[in-house]
Amino acid sequence: MIKISKILFPTDLTNYSLAGLENAVSMSKLYNARLYILYILNLEAYESLPSSVPEMNELQLSMEENGRVEMNRYIRENVKDNLNIVQVIMFGRADEIIIKFAEKKKADLIIMEETRLLSNSISSMPDTIEKVLTGTNIPVLKINSPVRDTELQFQSLADKKYWLNTFGRSLFN
Repeated sequence: MIKISKILFPTDLTNYSLAGLENAVSMSKLYNARLYILYILNLEAYESLPSSVPEMNELQLSMEENGRVEMNRYIRENVKDNLNIVQVIMFGRADEIIIKFAEKKKADLIIMEETRLLSNSISSMPDTIEKVLTGTNIPVLKINSPVRDTELQFQSLADKKYWLNTFGRSLFN
């Protein structure tokens, strides 16, 4: 049997990532492995706004605190087993952070979720997944999770804006 003692699961903490989380939890149980749940916050969208350094620091602290609250809720609601879970929040570009973190922690496996909208065959995170696949020698398990357009529900206005900006308004008319 392959030895897997450390699993990395990067997530956006949305309902769409739950299939990936289920697989990460199952693998963690199967191999009695430590599970790193990594939530990456990207400040690039905010860096173009006119603001001062103290305001950016406050924004980063606020995003990190909100991220911790959301991650605790996400894990509490979706992981019922007593596992060795390490929660991590980091700032930066997703592909770079995933690769650096996985290599630093010597992860044996990275599990990534790709959500595919059935009507348009559009997926979230394809660029990130592709960059991680080609940027590291660590095995990557890609979980494909189809979501029907009518199933799209947003946890926050930010989620809705992300999907609208990424996939276009035509999906939601």
